[in-house]
Amino acid sequence: MNTRSLLFANLAVFGLACATPDAAETPPEDWSNSSSAERPPPDTPLVLSVSPLVAGGTASWIAADADPGETVIFLRGGALGDGPCADGGTCLDITGGVERLGTATADGTGVATLNMDLPDVLPTGMDAAFQAVAIRGVDGIDSVTSNAVSRLTEDAVLDWTLTNNDFCTPGPRIVPLPWEVGHYAANRLTPPAWPFIVDSISYELDEQSGCRGDVDHTVLVWAESSLIPSATPVLLETIHVPAGGVAVGTARTYDVPLSSPLELDAGEHLFVAIEMVLSDSGEFTCLTTCGGHSDPEAGFWSNDTATPFPWTTLSSFGLDGDYKIDAHGSVDRLLVELSCDDGMDGDADGLVDCDDDNCEADLACLTCLEPDADLGGGLGLVVADNTGLPAQWDPSCTSTDYQILYSWTAPQDGRFRFDTNASVINDSTLVILDSCGVSELACNDDGGDGLLSLTELDLLEGEEILIGLGGFGAEMGEIGLSIELLETTCDDLADDDVDGLVDCDDPDCVDDAACFVCLDPEGDLSSSLGSAVLLTNNAGGEALAGDDCLASDYQQAWTWTAPSSATFRFDTIGSGLGDTTLVVTDDCGDVTLACNDDFDAPSSYQSLVEVPLAAGETVLVVVGGFANQIGDIQLNITEL
Repeated sequence: MNTRSLLFANLAVFGLACATPDAAETPPEDWSNSSSAERPPPDTPLVLSVSPLVAGGTASWIAADADPGETVIFLRGGALGDGPCADGGTCLDITGGVERLGTATADGTGVATLNMDLPDVLPTGMDAAFQAVAIRGVDGIDSVTSNAVSRLTEDAVLDWTLTNNDFCTPGPRIVPLPWEVGHYAANRLTPPAWPFIVDSISYELDEQSGCRGDVDHTVLVWAESSLIPSATPVLLETIHVPAGGVAVGTARTYDVPLSSPLELDAGEHLFVAIEMVLSDSGEFTCLTTCGGHSDPEAGFWSNDTATPFPWTTLSSFGLDGDYKIDAHGSVDRLLVELSCDDGMDGDADGLVDCDDDNCEADLACLTCLEPDADLGGGLGLVVADNTGLPAQWDPSCTSTDYQILYSWTAPQDGRFRFDTNASVINDSTLVILDSCGVSELACNDDGGDGLLSLTELDLLEGEEILIGLGGFGAEMGEIGLSIELLETTCDDLADDDVDGLVDCDDPDCVDDAACFVCLDPEGDLSSSLGSAVLLTNNAGGEALAGDDCLASDYQQAWTWTAPSSATFRFDTIGSGLGDTTLVVTDDCGDVTLACNDDFDAPSSYQSLVEVPLAAGETVLVVVGGFANQIGDIQLNITEL
């Protein structure tokens, strides 16, 4: 297809029917190389002007000197030149498949304006010619035209923010431990198109208790095509950021320009890493995070102060989100292959369909993985062996060299558990993909027994998946895959997984709220107020509450009743145990009202919460030690 017909094919995106231009027609020599030219006919009562044709923008065609209230027709062609003539003798000065663009009515000053939104994707440098006509007289005998105007289509340069959190749901702040000072928190940011020019970065430092945002710190910036940051990245910018930023609520926002614009080439991702520091006053740099989004594997922790960095993802810590770190810049070129199976070079870069990098992820260009066997829709145990089978898919959560790939179809709607606990090999890997092997649906390394694997997935009846089983690294051998349908609704009086156990009698429901058994308190603290209302030792306790906000293996629960309607402070200051935990729940223990591990770290690792209560309201106060720590705990309760 020649360049002129390619233009018309894309102008069809405007919703207009286009005639195929005549490739044999050529404009006069005077106009053939002009991006904007005018050739007035002998009588031009209409004066036409045309705005630039910029992809993603709004174009305007303005015809002046029309009669007020008159209808003006706007025409387009492929080029300037001697065009067709009407029976009345009015001739056009545009040629190459002339078509009607649209009409507009002239206002009281005789100006008719046609506005049109252009598509985001438009071939750059293609020539289009325009002319306006007013039909006058019987059978158009007195019709008049405007001057002819030629315009080249232009590329759009759009400002853009690279972010993983278009709609940020605030997640937990990231507070480094004392031995993690100097570590880095990094985000991977992927542009919408390439090349992409990065001008600046922005991020938020939390300023709640124990955290400080106005501190000197270092920012590292680099680019690479891998989804996982390199242990020894080639840094493009090392920025020493002075204390400052702008205070916004409980955080401090930093907007940091790069020393020079950074261009990301095709397939490259931007990585931005923020240094964790300790202020002179003993407070940490803490990063704001955003929870739950489409790419939970985009946030990383360096686990060291210098290269080689042993990066891990935030998801490996049980966090479904990433840091609030963004980058700002512009898409330098938005030309993309619109269709990847039409046999055309849609973006005029010399590459057609699947040969074009733009089509790499298009369904028309994907080659599905070939499973080694089909398991149908069976449940139970399958004995597999990955010996000598090179991995077809590189799991995001682990590494495996040898992998056996099965196809499997869900026999009904439900949640299914996949595990390798019956394996002979010691360390397995498990990955679940869509039916083609294009998208990873789940990945697990050591979620099962020991170093074996386990994951759960909600599927619809008839949904086909691929299951990849491997050993960690180069390990090969026998792998036992168990597929089990789980009880997912624990209060419907139905045996959802057909195992003979209904609702709370089914082990699948042990953690379901419908099956929650109220905590058994150690005793009653009545409505006592003051210092040391409880002196206890958490030895012999068990994990009871707060697992969503802290880690404590040994806890005790005590009932306490509010003597009045007020806010009450519960704290463990004065405890012999150096690192305590504190949770206040409802009187059953299934609803957490407040939870705290360290209220004043690093100066103190004691716990403190404040809870508004109504007179006579009974709560459970759950005290414990961080992780597996055991010792003497003092509980103080104060009315504020």
